[in-house]
Amino acid sequence: MTMKVKDVMSRNVFVVQSDAKIRDVAKMMLDRKLGSAIVSNGARVVGIITDRDVLATLTNRKSFDPDREVVEKIMSRGVHFIGAEADVWKAKDMMLRYGVKKLPVMKDGKLGGIVTSTDIAAEESDVMDSLKSATYRTIRGY
Repeated sequence: MTMKVKDVMSRNVFVVQSDAKIRDVAKMMLDRKLGSAIVSNGARVVGIITDRDVLATLTNRKSFDPDREVVEKIMSRGVHFIGAEADVWKAKDMMLRYGVKKLPVMKDGKLGGIVTSTDIAAEESDVMDSLKSATYRTIRGY
């Protein structure tokens, strides 16, 4: 049986509006222990902001005021989406192909969750542990 994205994704997605101030979003991400937030303009997803986006902007721009600048200025655009019913292997392939670690998940035409490389790695680790246990039981005759 193939594992589906809906089986490993997080349904609790942190979404911010594109006009939110960068410092406010960075603080909320830190408080929630999250590395990213989906950026929307109304109900439409327009980007994603990651902790790396904030750090890169902070270190590469001489004049940067996170209290005045908005998320839209530094977010990553061109977000790649995946469907909730897609195989986990497809999500993994997309992450590798596009060089991303997070994919917003669409369900019934709406944002339904997010799947990360960590989610996939954790699932693969669980599968490998189960296979090792089954193999060990077979060898030992349990």
